[in-house]
This record gives sequence, C-alpha cells and structure tokens, in this order.
Amino acid sequence: MQTFNTFFKVLWANKSAMIIYIAIFTGMIALFVEFGGNEDEFTAASAPISVIMRDDHPVSNALLEYIGELHIVNLVEDSYYTLENDTFFGRAALGLVIDYGFGQNFPNGQYIRFVNTPDAPGSAIFISRQIDSFLQNLEMYLAAGVDVNDAINLVQQDIAQRINVTMTMGNIVISPFFFFLVFIFVALITTAISPALVVFKEKNLASRLSVGATSSRARLAGIIGACVVFSLMVWAGMMLLGELFFHHETLLSQRGVLHMINALVFILVVAGIAMLMSAITASKEALGGMTTLLSVLLSFTSGTFVPKTVMSDTMYRIAQFSPSYWFNHSNQILYDSVIGTSIDMNAYALGLGIQIAFAVALFSVALVVGRERVAA
Repeated sequence: MQTFNTFFKVLWANKSAMIIYIAIFTGMIALFVEFGGNEDEFTAASAPISVIMRDDHPVSNALLEYIGELHIVNLVEDSYYTLENDTFFGRAALGLVIDYGFGQNFPNGQYIRFVNTPDAPGSAIFISRQIDSFLQNLEMYLAAGVDVNDAINLVQQDIAQRINVTMTMGNIVISPFFFFLVFIFVALITTAISPALVVFKEKNLASRLSVGATSSRARLAGIIGACVVFSLMVWAGMMLLGELFFHHETLLSQRGVLHMINALVFILVVAGIAMLMSAITASKEALGGMTTLLSVLLSFTSGTFVPKTVMSDTMYRIAQFSPSYWFNHSNQILYDSVIGTSIDMNAYALGLGIQIAFAVALFSVALVVGRERVAA
C-alpha cells in the first residue's frame, strides 16, 4: 500500500503535462463537435441530361420518364455532334441516345449509348448506374414472364419507395472519437506512468524502499496495481468525456459498449508500453522524446492520422505489427456497422485478442527487464 500511495504522489507532482494533454484533446473534441456535428440531411440532386430519343416504345418511354423524374432531361436534335458539344462544354452531365428498336429488342442488343467526356464527372457515372438499375429491374420482371406494361408498372412502384437518409451526431460520430483515443492514451499514459516509475529507480528512494518492511514482491504488485488503476481512471475519464460531448444513448448501445471494451483493452496495452519504457531508460529527458515519438508513430500506423487506404504495401504490413493498428481494426468493424449491417464479431474479437496478447507480452518483458536491471 505504501508503494501504491507513493506512486500517486509522484504522479501528482508531474500533473502539468497530463493537464496539457487533456486540455488539448478536449479542445479537439469540442471543435470536432462544433464543426462536424451538425445534422445533415441528404437529398437527391438533379443533373442536366441531353437525350436523343429515336424509339417510340413503352420501354423506351418508361426509361425516359424515369430519367425525367430524377434529372433535367433536354430532348435535343438527332445529332451526335450536339451531344458531344453539350457534354464537352458542361451543358449536360451526360448524353444519351435511345436508338430505334431499343424497346422492341429489350433486353437483347445494344440500342442505347452514353456520351460523356473522357474525364467524366462522378455524376455521369452515377446517372449511368441509375439507368442500369432501372433496366436490370425491368429485365428481371420480364424474365419472370410478366407482361411488358405490368413489368414497367412494377418497376415504377419499386423505385417510388425512396428512403430519406438523415445522419445525426449521436448515432455516428462516436466512432471517430474512439479512433483518436490512440494518440491521447499513448501520450497521456506514457507521460504520466513512465516518469513516475523512473523515480522509483532513483538511488535514494530505491534504498529506502528496499530496507522497508514491504517485500519486493509486494512493492512490484503495488506498482503494477497503481499503473492499472491509473490507466482505468484515464479510461473512465475519456469515456465520461465522450458521454458529455456525444449523445447519451450512443455509449450505451451495443456498438458503444463494444467500443468501450476495445478502448479498455488498448489502454492496458499502453500501460504495458509505459512500464517497458521506464524499464529500458532511467532518463526523464529521454522518456519525453520517446513519448512524443511513440505517440505519433502509433497514431500513424493505426490509421488515425493517415487512412489505411493510402498507406503503401510496406507501411501497411509494418502497421500490422502495431497494437494500435488492431485497436482501430476493431473500431473500424464497429464503425462499418453504422450503415445498418451486422457487426462482424469474429473480426472484432480478432483485434481484441491480438491486443490482449500485446498487453501480456509487454508486461512480461517489462518485468523481466526491470528485474535484470535491479540484479545488475
């Protein structure tokens, strides 16, 4: 108990750096909420389309009507040159030719053509997919033996069932909050624990503790217990911070609870890193540089600062040997479930298990290195 209390006295003496990190992180979250937390409603946008209509058939007319409901259709003269000009000069996002025999021969034959510039904008690709979706649904009904007119009506009923999507702060933004915990956990825990543990290795304090009534095993248990308790305090504080800034129900949802469990395991990993750092070096100045370097390095390899999608193959392979990578791996699994898909619990558990293995390994190595240094 004496070692436990001494640890927190030393910790309190170095409170300035911890307060700075907490203030910076709180400010980051406040800015994130202020500028990224507004409720956004996404509605479809209409784009101009130039169309050459050469066919007079129910299928062709239905396709034209469908396009007209979504976009601004301009029927132009029967000239391919006109379509090229419209798309080239930006008067139309897409040019479309519905040729003779399209409806009669549907779905066989190539009687529909798209015209766009070589560097076609995303809107042209999106419109093409909308048209393809309409035609694929119509083809499905016709293949099932439904009459052409009935098939057109069924497709029109299907596409009439639209969903208004609203993204709210409470349901979505909590996941990015956990992604950024990599930096604050590593910076805060290593800044606090490592220097405190270094103090215990100073000659005067180490000598006083060694002649005390407390056994070396009890002192070791007290130090580990103090590290774990402090880490849990930081974890609880960050969860409280998330609760204050974000919607109350989010942290209590299934995804929120799994996020918190993942964060709890990762912070124990960081505690192991802090103990290993203090066992390796006895210089507080060196610890300061190591803390900054490690915080940034783990943040980069986790995908917090640089998305994994833009990492090189070599960097991606190296990142997989980092515990922060697997922390955000599990976060990503949970974040992907925001769109309504079920959570891949096997993939989530894989990330959790690898982090636990890292924590056990780090604590074990830290204890071995610490004993060897004491023996020396």
